[in-house]
This record gives sequence, structure tokens and C-alpha cells, in this order.
Amino acid sequence: EAVIEPEMILKVKIQSATSSAGIYEMPATDSAKIDEARGGDTFKYIFSDSGWYEVRLFDGSTGFISQDFVSEEEYKE
Repeated sequence: EAVIEPEMILKVKIQSATSSAGIYEMPATDSAKIDEARGGDTFKYIFSDSGWYEVRLFDGSTGFISQDFVSEEEYKE
């Protein structure tokens, strides 16, 4: 019987309601900013590397967000 691994869902944790975290095309703040995440937003985890998480965005594309703004939560559908 196959074991189904829970999907990793990442929740953005931002202290201030007025601030947001940039989501970038590549794992670097000098790459193109493609979106913004607000506190409480959730994203499907793909990969993490060197302080960045690659996440799936709402339109199906992917982007990178700094681990400074993220808390990991496992999620089962």
C-alpha cells in the first residue's frame, strides 16, 4: 500500500498588517519581483535552498520567498 506523504504548506508570517514579503522570480532580492505575500497567506512548498523557499503561486507559476517570512506547516488534503 502506497504511503501518501502530506503536502508541505508554507504560511507567511509577517508581523505588521501593513507590510508584505516579496515573491521573486529567482532566489535573490535583486531578481524580478513577481508578487507579494501578506501575513497569513499560504503556498504549496516545492523546494528550499540557501534561505529561500520555492513555492507554487495561485496562478500555477512558481516563485521564491525568503525563509525569514515563512513558517512550515504540514497539511493533508
